[in-house]
Amino acid sequence: MADLSSITAGAWRPGPGSIYAILKDLEKTGHIKADEKGTRSKQIFAITKSGEKALESARHVFDEYSTKRWHRVRGLMLDLVSPKALAEMLNEGLKMQPSAWDKVLSSDIAKGEKTFLLKENKLLTERHLSWINSKLEEIEE
Repeated sequence: MADLSSITAGAWRPGPGSIYAILKDLEKTGHIKADEKGTRSKQIFAITKSGEKALESARHVFDEYSTKRWHRVRGLMLDLVSPKALAEMLNEGLKMQPSAWDKVLSSDIAKGEKTFLLKENKLLTERHLSWINSKLEEIEE
């Protein structure tokens, strides 16, 4: 529960009632299995082969959904979110990039593809930096 709260920066603070209900449902569907461990009969859950397949399927759906939807709603975000909040969102995204790239680079993506993706990001970052510098010059004049 603490990990979920930390990962979501406090946006989701699940309680035991919701977590254990989800774990029981996952156990009923065969996606996880529980073992009794420790002196306090603390349950330790492990993902099953069925759970791994379901997770991969869900990941694929989420990848497709998030990529397509983000491109469709980002224009709306520009209109709905205040400029100050938008700037904060953009800066938070930049702060997250190193850990996101670490995840990409430590994955099983082929070395050549990682190199291409990182070089593409470098080029985009250099272009952004050039744009930022020109805007700073305009503002500071």
